[in-house]
Amino acid sequence: MQYQPSAETPATQNPRNKLLSKGARSLRHDELLSLLLGAITPDHGDKLDILSSAKKLMHNFGMRGLFSFESPQELSHKTELPEKKAELVMVVSEFIRRCVSTDECEINCTAEAAEFFSDLARAKQEQVHIACISPQNIVYFSDKAAWGSPDGVHCNMTELLHHPVRLFASRIVIAHNHPRGTPEPSVADLAWHAEVIRNARNFGIEVVDNIIVSPKGCSSLMDAA
Repeated sequence: MQYQPSAETPATQNPRNKLLSKGARSLRHDELLSLLLGAITPDHGDKLDILSSAKKLMHNFGMRGLFSFESPQELSHKTELPEKKAELVMVVSEFIRRCVSTDECEINCTAEAAEFFSDLARAKQEQVHIACISPQNIVYFSDKAAWGSPDGVHCNMTELLHHPVRLFASRIVIAHNHPRGTPEPSVADLAWHAEVIRNARNFGIEVVDNIIVSPKGCSSLMDAA
């Protein structure tokens, strides 16, 4: 795992360009939200303002919080979103709620972590994902922490621990993929894992597991460390 600075230019970082070139799964939560909010906004050159607003909303409420309001009026009042945008967010929220399973997902072992992050085995570019889990091992939040290239990804501790700290999480599970190789950890992987453990501990966060996923299987950095 080679942690490299991102080579993306401002143009390639534009959410719509990323959607077209890399697909929807490459987008961060705030980028998805900015496209959603922009879908009912005429193009008057205000896309940057929309992305800025989306980042602020994600920071203040998070994905689950933003989709937990009972009515468009409440959402508009609490977030200062225009009512038309609030209505769209509520419709999408209900659509998602009806599509997803109501079963709670648990991560009790490395095999279940590998199943939860199984999409990483098919990813063509290296990514780092994170899940926050309850004391009962139930996943209540998951997100992509970093997106890289086929050969490496840059993921600093601020990016990795932002959501767990914001959500006051006490337990997390981390996963990254090796698109071109085996799940065996490299020297860089082990060094990064040690840094993760050390920094998470500073915030009172337990790293329950830290796994590597590849087309050839899965391994746990907790076992290799």
